[in-house]
Formats: sequence, C-alpha cells, structure tokens
Amino acid sequence: MALPGKNLISEKEIFDYLMTKPGMTDVKAAGIVANIAKESLYYADAVQMGDVENPGIGLFQYTFKARKDAFLKAVPDWKTNWKAQIDFAFEENEFKAFMKEPYETVQDSTRGFMTTFEKPKDQSEEEVQDRVNRLYNSPNIKDGLQNLPKNKTDETEFVDVPEEDDIDVLPVPDKLESKKIEPDAFSAGIKTNHTIQLGIG
Repeated sequence: MALPGKNLISEKEIFDYLMTKPGMTDVKAAGIVANIAKESLYYADAVQMGDVENPGIGLFQYTFKARKDAFLKAVPDWKTNWKAQIDFAFEENEFKAFMKEPYETVQDSTRGFMTTFEKPKDQSEEEVQDRVNRLYNSPNIKDGLQNLPKNKTDETEFVDVPEEDDIDVLPVPDKLESKKIEPDAFSAGIKTNHTIQLGIG
C-alpha cells in the first residue's frame, strides 16, 4: 500500500475518465477503481510505504522494473498527470488482456484486474473483497454503484427445482369408468338418476 501523497483524485473523476475508453463498461471501470483504491488511495503521486528497494509509484503502484521504467519514460510528469497514467496503463498488454474478458459483477472485475494487471502477492478472495469494500466505502462514487451487480448473489437467486423422480405422477387410465350416482348423492341436495362419466385418477 502507498503513503498518501498531495495529489488526491476523486474516484468519480477516475471512473468517468475510464468510461471514455473504447470497450469500457461500468462494471470493468468499477473493478479498476477498486484496485486503485487499495493500491494508491486515489493519490496520483502515491509512493509505496516502507523501506523498500524499488517502491511502487502512481495510481497503479508500478514496481516491476521494465513496466516502471516504461511508465516513467512515457509519463515523466506522473505526479501531477493522472489521466496520462491511465492512458499509459490502457496501452499495456496486461490492461488489454483484462479488457478482453467479460465481467458480470464488480467483484469479478476487481479480481480480474488484480490478478491480470496489478499482480500483488496476496491474491486471495479476502484481498479481492477488501478492494471491493474500499470502492463501496468511497464517498464520491458509492451512490453511482447502486445499480451495478456487486457479486454473484446480487445477480441471481437460485431456486431448487425438484427432479423428475421427486414428483408423484398418478397413472392415467386408458378408459373412463362409468359410475352411477344415486339420488341425494350431492351435498347441495340435487337429485338425479343420470349416469355421469367420471375420470378416475
């Protein structure tokens, strides 16, 4: 995780800018923002905390040398230019691989971006949920997330349909049985001597 910097960007601004990118969906954008929430706390000039030899930098916390060097070369003003950071990320192979996959929920897209683009050491479901929670606790965007499916349980309610063997089926007779109804047989007191065809079963 990064130390807070000086250039804090609204999560809503980040989301809206991501939505201008070709092929972007609101679910994918939400998953990306969830990862930024954990990686840099929405600070464009964030630097990884702790005494580390190669600290992560920027919204996405670049640490891998080849990617970090390319990032610094492409966005020398990264501390103040958050849009250029996203533009650079969008052209990376990892970002393109993320964009190719369909994601139906925010939790799925958060997981997808974390494992495909960010690649942290901890890739557990607990880590995924932590990133999702950070997103939904972000005050400037949480109202706009209300209509997005957060996880699988928000999407579908499963109904237990009985198997065919669980259903009792009575046999249907080949022929109808003729049965004579005696007078006063009806509770309503209607008298009749007619023969009525009754289907048994």
